Amino acid sequence: MLLVDARCLLVFRWPAFRSLNHLTPKPLSWNDRYRDKPTPTKACQILTEFSAVLPASGRALDIACGAGRNCVYLAERGLHAVGVDRSSVALEQGRELARRKQVTVEWVQADLQNFALPPAAFDIIVCTYYRDPTIYARIRESLQPRGILFYETYSLEQLGFETGPKNPAHLLGPNELLLAFAGWDVILYREMFIDRGTAALIARKPATKDQRQL
Repeated sequence: MLLVDARCLLVFRWPAFRSLNHLTPKPLSWNDRYRDKPTPTKACQILTEFSAVLPASGRALDIACGAGRNCVYLAERGLHAVGVDRSSVALEQGRELARRKQVTVEWVQADLQNFALPPAAFDIIVCTYYRDPTIYARIRESLQPRGILFYETYSLEQLGFETGPKNPAHLLGPNELLLAFAGWDVILYREMFIDRGTAALIARKPATKDQRQL
């Protein structure tokens, strides 16, 4: 395990997406995957383990949110949470989880490959178990200065395990997240090879020049 741990800390205006259709048809829907197996309801470990860096309020975006476990957790922490996913089935599961937990989450159904994120809009962005290098620049633009990114997904080390994803296009290369968000203040970077191959990054977007002078 490679671990870098630096002591750093951590930021809206959200356009109304409800009336927009960001979907393009694909032959195999993710809906079947969410129908066929139970989905976890507990937030991912990277969020719960480092919850101390979350602000008490603000805007949070969960990219490829699936059934909404991270969105609900962020809403429980007092954030205005927005979850984006392609699967209508997953989003309905998220709505049900939010109802059970009695929190409010804004749900957006969208194809992330063709989905524009608003600039400087979020205090927190979360992306777990989804890799698309084309989205890195959009994340950089959409996070507020001093905002925090939580990113974790499978790495190429996953190819050494019998189960789990095997398509290299869905797996992070060595130091990929560090390179994609170079210049940001790293709170945590780790690569793990226990039971599966993953890489995780928690990083804060640098403040603007004016903010640094305050």
